[in-house]
Amino acid sequence: MRMPRFFLLVALVGAAAPSWASGATLLRLYLADGTAHVSYGEFAHVDDRVVFSMPIGGTKDQPRLHMVSIPTSAVDWPRTERYGASARYQYYAVTRGEEGFAQVTAAAARVLSEVAASTESARALAMAMQARALLARWPAEHYGYRQRDVAEIVALLDDAQRELRSFVEPPRIR
Repeated sequence: MRMPRFFLLVALVGAAAPSWASGATLLRLYLADGTAHVSYGEFAHVDDRVVFSMPIGGTKDQPRLHMVSIPTSAVDWPRTERYGASARYQYYAVTRGEEGFAQVTAAAARVLSEVAASTESARALAMAMQARALLARWPAEHYGYRQRDVAEIVALLDDAQRELRSFVEPPRIR
């Protein structure tokens, strides 16, 4: 069984925002015929089928679920992927986004402070490069959450790296 790969594209779509029930993301599978099915949580590809749990009643906190299997060829994948990326982003933003962003910015601030206080330019450059690599990956690993803000922090680290390189690397002769 393999899970769909939707984490590279974060797009807002015109469809209504998903509802949140007991911590599960409600996703939509858009079909080629224009209809849609709701999946309670993630769906899975199993061979040439898509398997998911469809809420069919109950309460918000205790939904009744029905296992559904449809052919993968029946799904409008581009539309489903756009919606899924948006739903995952929204869920992350509401549930854990600010906490994660606070952690990554605090870590970046610590590294920038250590870089500024360091007396070893080569070590400071290595720390700045490592922090930059981690920050550059962070938005993709967190559904694109606050990617502009992270890009600004990455730019600060780029400036620090340029300055540190002038102390570590010999000047280039043209």
